[in-house]
Amino acid sequence: MKYQFIDAKDAPAPPAPGSKNAAEAAGIIAQLRKGNVARVEPDDDQTIRGLRTNLSRAAKTAGVELLVWEADQILYVKLAYWLHSRA
Repeated sequence: MKYQFIDAKDAPAPPAPGSKNAAEAAGIIAQLRKGNVARVEPDDDQTIRGLRTNLSRAAKTAGVELLVWEADQILYVKLAYWLHSRA
């Protein structure tokens, strides 16, 4: 491995933090509680698939599993505790 120390001003900018949509998905996951269901409607620039992906990634990062379903272009999300309760 080769390395060297340089001035911070000479280094490229760090990558941008996650997208606004990813941050919103993480916030939804953080607020979910057992017995609650989040009703998530896409904005005009969002797709159901994109929302589902962001929610799934946020859940994985948080270490939880979700049950996600769609009805009438709205996603419903709840914690899937039942997945872990089977012996």
